[in-house]
Amino acid sequence: MDNKRYTNIFYVIVIVIAGVLVYINTVNKSFFWDDEVLIANNVHIRSFSNIPYFFNPGYANVYEQAGGERYRPLRTVTFVFDYMFWKENAAGYHITNITMHIIVALILFFMVKTMTKNNLAAFLSGLVFVLHPVHTESVVYIKNRSDILCAIFFILSFMFYVKYISKEGRPEKVGNPGLRKDVIYYAASIFVFILALVSKEMAITLPFILAGYIIFLKRDNIKMNFILTIPYFAVLAVYFGFRKFIMKSTYASADISSINDRIFVVLHTVGGYTKLLILPLNLCADRTLVITRNLFSLEVILAILTLFILIPFIIIKRNELNFWLFFLLFTLIPASNLVFLAGRPFAEQRLYLPSIGFSVFLGILLAKIKNYKAVLGTVLSVIILTAYSSATIARNFDWKNEEVLWEKTVKTNPVSARAHHNLAVVYGKKGRYGEAIEQLNKSLQLDNKFFDSYNTLGWVYFKMKLYKESIKTFEKGLEIAPANYEMAANLGGLYNITGEYAKAERLYKEIIRQYPWMYRSYYNLAVSYMVTNRKQEAINYFYKTIELNPYYKEAYGKLYEIYTKENNTVEMERLKQTAEKFKVNI
Repeated sequence: MDNKRYTNIFYVIVIVIAGVLVYINTVNKSFFWDDEVLIANNVHIRSFSNIPYFFNPGYANVYEQAGGERYRPLRTVTFVFDYMFWKENAAGYHITNITMHIIVALILFFMVKTMTKNNLAAFLSGLVFVLHPVHTESVVYIKNRSDILCAIFFILSFMFYVKYISKEGRPEKVGNPGLRKDVIYYAASIFVFILALVSKEMAITLPFILAGYIIFLKRDNIKMNFILTIPYFAVLAVYFGFRKFIMKSTYASADISSINDRIFVVLHTVGGYTKLLILPLNLCADRTLVITRNLFSLEVILAILTLFILIPFIIIKRNELNFWLFFLLFTLIPASNLVFLAGRPFAEQRLYLPSIGFSVFLGILLAKIKNYKAVLGTVLSVIILTAYSSATIARNFDWKNEEVLWEKTVKTNPVSARAHHNLAVVYGKKGRYGEAIEQLNKSLQLDNKFFDSYNTLGWVYFKMKLYKESIKTFEKGLEIAPANYEMAANLGGLYNITGEYAKAERLYKEIIRQYPWMYRSYYNLAVSYMVTNRKQEAINYFYKTIELNPYYKEAYGKLYEIYTKENNTVEMERLKQTAEKFKVNI
């Protein structure tokens, strides 16, 4: 075994150890935010037989509240495997995320090593990536595993394509590429590109990255290499068609009236992300995109430097370093608010894929400096890597639990309506209703159209048995967000509790008409029928509930209650068998 191989093994070990050390303090963390819906309370991940169902667009829209905008079934599939090993133990899911993050860094190491033939550049690229503090939101927040999965398959697809068109693999005659022995790389590249797309939407930039690679670094045989990208663009077209016509995505964005406003939104977004990559300070779980027309703000200056100086330079001087800047800028486009992302315009997790370009650029640059000035290169590398690792470890403490996270977020970004809302949810779960109401009022003062706060405020009033206030709050929220089926279902449930069964029936029938997959509405309507002695209608709707969600324990319980009163042992036994099939304990 030669020295170079020993060195590579050493580099791999260091990257792995570095990744473990900076994230070891996250293993004992809890589930956060949407983890409750997607993992902790998700009965569907408890059986391998449900895996095909995750690829049904209806599953994403119903159970993951995707609203036609997100299709990430591969992430949910990984949760099934996690559940098999860890059950409800959040530590296991955190270990999986950390492992996957380290895998991305290792793939990056081998990719850069292959492309540059510079082991030091590859090593530094992998270290920068695995240690960068901006990744904490993707690694510690379990549901953001979609970022990590997307990056794994994105890089693999890129690597396989590069391997296929490489000089070593290309035959003298390119007329019949289908007969090449290494066609497996090409097929694998297209396949894992599809896997990247069903991991997260950020993968849509891959065909353009391949085209950029040809222009920047593979200018021989350029026509044939471009032809080989056609299947990737075809896959992308099918994907957009699927999103539009099957998922019913509207690519909805907020109305930004003037072209000047749009320009400043993009400038602030690009500048903000650039600043976070260079100086990852004041990290925050929910950032508010504050738009000003001040041309001298740091974000705008960085964006102008990036868009109007860096891009022309990259185009004119096409080399290895500049390709990775191109990679960074192009993969950032989906997050740049060219199409305004109304729900959450700015999120640190969206830097996970673009940061690959930054990490490789910085890794290669540091290696070049070290080759030119060994001491300077070493000192710079140590300073940067030490700063990144320290910041990552420190940031992980902010994710100690939900209360610490949202109190820290409110402190860092006091104008975030979502942060105040999420802190209120934490307080509400702990029975600290007064503090919850205070946070919800702050949230609504900041954004009186933030309908989640109306829904949670109605829930808090319900827990306090203030039913009139709860009903008024839900009704107010539905005026703002009439399509919010969860809030409508909560209001219908309150109508049942207060004996307004006719109102409840009308509301639930309207929800069912608009959202026929909303199983809770069938259940609540069945309860309404049950208490008004419309037994057969109640039975029908309880069974419809189970048809839509065979894991919904409450529906089994109500049916069992009805059959017990009737002493209907045949139906009781049949119901038990159905429940056992889905491992529901009634």
